[in-house]
Amino acid sequence: MQILHALRSKYAALVTLRQSVAKNAPREVLRSLAHKFPGALRELDQRSMADLNERLRLLDAAIAGEAPSPSWAQAQHMCHGFLRAALRLRPQLRISLAAALDTYVPDFGEPSRAQLKATWLQKIANPPHGRLTPLAYAFVAESLGLSSSEAEKLLDPSSHSEPA
Repeated sequence: MQILHALRSKYAALVTLRQSVAKNAPREVLRSLAHKFPGALRELDQRSMADLNERLRLLDAAIAGEAPSPSWAQAQHMCHGFLRAALRLRPQLRISLAAALDTYVPDFGEPSRAQLKATWLQKIANPPHGRLTPLAYAFVAESLGLSSSEAEKLLDPSSHSEPA
């Protein structure tokens, strides 16, 4: 339920920002949203207002117990958590993989130490093409037993996947 509430706060913020024309949004608001939910600003740019509202409606229904959790909710939550952890770990990883893992304490929604094996840490330190988002999608796919295309459909706003 905590996952649904966290995602609801994200989509409520995205809807509010879209309604107020995000270009005029205070930098602090955008920075805070990007810190809590890395990748959310891309969603703000790429998802339609109808899609944002539908996601908010689906989360409200799930929180109220009127509908199951949306199929994309767990994947979104994992993706944001992976990206938050990766952004926090990246500077430490340039010094030492072992030290980064030893000092890593996951926050809500972030991968556990056991999930961040040396292979993931190496990929975070030197992501393919310098981009963390495809790496996060791969992490979600592996963690949830999905194909890369299935994970992308759940996560990528440009894939125009159905929100349910």
